[in-house]
Amino acid sequence: MRIAYYLHWNMSLESGVLKKLAAQLSAWRQQGADVQIFALTHALPVWSGLSSLPVTALLNGNFLTRDRQARQLIAQMEHWQPDVVYARFGTYYPALEVMFRRFPVVFEINTDDQLENRLAYSAWRVAYHQLTRSRMLKGAAGLVFVTRELAARFAWAGPQTVIANGISLADYPELPAPQNESPHLVFMGHPGIARDLTANWHGLDRLLQMASIFPTWQFDVIGPSAQEVGTVPPNVHLQGYLGSAEYTPLLARSDIGIGTLALERKGMREACPLKVREYLASGLPVITTYQDTDFPDGAPFLLNLPLASSDLSAHSMEIQTFVQHWRGARIPRPAIAHLDSTQKETLRLEFLAQFKNH
Repeated sequence: MRIAYYLHWNMSLESGVLKKLAAQLSAWRQQGADVQIFALTHALPVWSGLSSLPVTALLNGNFLTRDRQARQLIAQMEHWQPDVVYARFGTYYPALEVMFRRFPVVFEINTDDQLENRLAYSAWRVAYHQLTRSRMLKGAAGLVFVTRELAARFAWAGPQTVIANGISLADYPELPAPQNESPHLVFMGHPGIARDLTANWHGLDRLLQMASIFPTWQFDVIGPSAQEVGTVPPNVHLQGYLGSAEYTPLLARSDIGIGTLALERKGMREACPLKVREYLASGLPVITTYQDTDFPDGAPFLLNLPLASSDLSAHSMEIQTFVQHWRGARIPRPAIAHLDSTQKETLRLEFLAQFKNH
């Protein structure tokens, strides 16, 4: 089976999305699939972590010229002749109609696009998406959802399956537990998440509140810079953007990982964030405020605070008990074996196979 992976993403910068992409396609190739990435990107060159994979990437320019560039990219895809196209669900361009007519297209849906767009984009961009998203969904041969909650919201759509985000466990060493005098916690985000602290679903504002409640604990925040966030408690260390080689030592010295703390701000209760998979693969227990798709009954190493926990002081004892219990300990690797990409990508390939030569 020849699979073209189509996406619009910044291909030059290491990110959770690109690491997931690399793990997915590597697993597909190991199982005999022929794969190629076709991407519109904000910048070049392509991130070195994708160097072992065939990538065709074009600079995407601005919103008004993107359709022309998408047509050029799809023309190159036609020359390669895939059996099926796998794509991240996103913005519609008329050029995509060519792809829909020529190939079966399976979209991966990672979020409630309507709610997230209202939080992230301008009014005209939201209006454009609302007017055109149905064309994307009608053009799809199938849909892959990362959570059951999302699948339920698209129950009217065509063939679908649920496969939560995975991770290539072989790429992550089991970090030894640190011996810190006081707890160290780490939060992985990205630049830009502090633009509107009280609206953003990452919940950085709640992390800062947690740091104020526990002034003797140390908090490393990866992604946003000091210029972006402004004044923070003295026990919060803003690291800015870091690649994995740079932030792995921070994970190694941390007792606890902090996941998404305000998912309800985009109208969701269930998730499977890539950063949480990375924490777990590294052996870190995690504090969250949502149900994880891969742990529907919870787990001892996941502290699920109630959704909309705007006042974390009400849960301070719960947080302190969890952190003190896990401080200086790591999650046993067998407890998270089902997160591995190999198992998940076998299921994905089985789903894609039904659309081959459709």
